[in-house]
Amino acid sequence: MSEKNYETSELKELKDVLQTFTEFVWEMEEYLPEFYHFFDAMRQNIEIFLRVGEEDEEQIHEILERDWEKAHAPLVGVQCYDFQGSHPEAEAGTCVYFANLLTEIGRFFEPMSMLGVL
Repeated sequence: MSEKNYETSELKELKDVLQTFTEFVWEMEEYLPEFYHFFDAMRQNIEIFLRVGEEDEEQIHEILERDWEKAHAPLVGVQCYDFQGSHPEAEAGTCVYFANLLTEIGRFFEPMSMLGVL
């Protein structure tokens, strides 16, 4: 596990990016990819954490890392997904938008990513 703990403002920002990402995938895909469910679970877990006023940041941190790792499962994870291949009609800007959203989400998990743990 990484040493990163999240501030409430960071959790809100991550929730917003996850919301944008899951809505984008929902609109683009006829069948939701396996990884989608883990990103959506992350968003929902943050929302619950913030709504109930939970203060155990270590617990939400562990849950988010668990789901981040599952979203990168071998063969079905987001790293195996070919957005452009699945959407050959998509404009380059749409493909870049997808990649940028993933990069923004990944920013919250940089200590893990830098260690090569996914």
